[in-house]
Amino acid sequence: MINLIRNEFTKLGKFKLIMPFFLFITIFIIEYYLNKIVTFDNLIILIPYIGIVLSIIFSGIVSVEIDNGTFKYYLTKAKTRAKVLLSKIIMEFIYTFVLTSILLGLFYIINSNLNMHLILKYYTFTIPLYFIVSLTTFLSIIIKNTPINSGMCIILLSFGGILSEFLFKNNSKFIEYTFLPYLDLTIFNSSESINLVNLEYGINLNINYGIFINVLFILLFNIIGFILFIKKDIKS
Repeated sequence: MINLIRNEFTKLGKFKLIMPFFLFITIFIIEYYLNKIVTFDNLIILIPYIGIVLSIIFSGIVSVEIDNGTFKYYLTKAKTRAKVLLSKIIMEFIYTFVLTSILLGLFYIINSNLNMHLILKYYTFTIPLYFIVSLTTFLSIIIKNTPINSGMCIILLSFGGILSEFLFKNNSKFIEYTFLPYLDLTIFNSSESINLVNLEYGINLNINYGIFINVLFILLFNIIGFILFIKKDIKS
């Protein structure tokens, strides 16, 4: 399994491995150069954009290898489909954790005002990123077109909040029980704002339920993804 995970990092390529780190570190440096400080708000506001970049990077993680016949090579080496898919998911989760952790470490270097409460809050806010990579992998199993896959995730991240608000305004309160309002947990950084939203629409959005929903759908998409992939007819 370790070799499979290492192989997934190798296949990702140096550009995809390094580009997100370079991009977000550059943003940090520019922010510090302009304002001489990087606040916690400046840090967490990047999280949804990290999700967009991850969805682009991993959008073809399964479909591309089916098209180019790589999976048949795996099967000739007695590697089960389940192990191959699991190695991809583990690699994605490790990559996401390392990327977000490096940004947190850079924040600490620039602004030493960091405590355990902020660290826990930060990692809580990053939970939807694992949902996004799980969804991206799931879509890559069922959709061959990589741009459509990444596009769907980008649209979801970009307009999920707006769509949720629109549905709440039209009394579609059931949306609060879906993942749609919880794609960006940084909305809970301001308790006053979320309380106003809850009062205005008569709903009960809260971060604990948001965590539960994200974890539930992470498991759901991965389990269904495994079932579909194991049964998938790979003809390439």
